[in-house]
Amino acid sequence: MQTYEYYFEIEMINVMSKTSGVYIGVTTDPQQLNFGGNLDEFTTCAIYNTSSGNIFAKKFVHACKAATMKAGDIIGVVVDRTEDKFMFFINGVLVAIGEKKPSEFESVLYAFVNVFYAEQTIAICEKYSLRDLKANLH
Repeated sequence: MQTYEYYFEIEMINVMSKTSGVYIGVTTDPQQLNFGGNLDEFTTCAIYNTSSGNIFAKKFVHACKAATMKAGDIIGVVVDRTEDKFMFFINGVLVAIGEKKPSEFESVLYAFVNVFYAEQTIAICEKYSLRDLKANLH
């Protein structure tokens, strides 16, 4: 059976005094033309960190456990079209599952990362494998 899974990771490099303002997830809108701090629930599934560093789910995800994002953390996003779900990991631990399913979005999804403050820095990275993350779920 062929599986359709996609995965990307972001490393939080520097959050300095601003620990909030980072959205990480997927979207059907490659331009994010309408992004003004409030994400469109019909085109986006993402996690967000609050000023205390806690994951803020909004209406996009269901938190599986309390989690924070801080400098050095690896944030992973899985789009699993076979099991029809979005999964969000921090340092290899599942922290949230999307409220919506990939099948509820258009066929093309793009990685979405938005950083509000100039002193925040992120980087695309490759630390965890999708196979290892999924093996840790069972």
